[in-house]
Amino acid sequence: MAEQPAIIQLLRSLPGELAAVAPTLEGINWSELTRDAGRHGMSGLVRHALEMMGAPIPEKAQETLQRDSRAIAADTLRVKMLLLRVLDALARQRVTPILLKGYGLSARYYPAPLLRAASDVDLLANPDDYAKAEKPLIDLGLERLRE
Repeated sequence: MAEQPAIIQLLRSLPGELAAVAPTLEGINWSELTRDAGRHGMSGLVRHALEMMGAPIPEKAQETLQRDSRAIAADTLRVKMLLLRVLDALARQRVTPILLKGYGLSARYYPAPLLRAASDVDLLANPDDYAKAEKPLIDLGLERLRE
């Protein structure tokens, strides 16, 4: 059986106390961990978990996690701004959507909302509201993808 990727090993051991997670960190491939965390938008969450446990993070891994975490946070802030503009535009039309995934999920379930990568806004609306929601969204610069 192939060895599990470092990020899977770490995530399976979380949340936990450093003493419980320490065996997972022994011999961990930090380069692989930081690469995979960045690829999956989890650098912020991995960094946060390791810091909360007081885990020793090698300097290069710390730098990579910090850089990637900041990039994820910046992207997520842009998405949050779009979300707020969309919600305001829909509210003016008396359209009340349901927020799916993304920033809403992270604001509710993550230790800090910017720890979860978000690259788009997913909303669910009543089909009866589509016609009145379309123009304000187009006015924001959004485009209709399909009928």
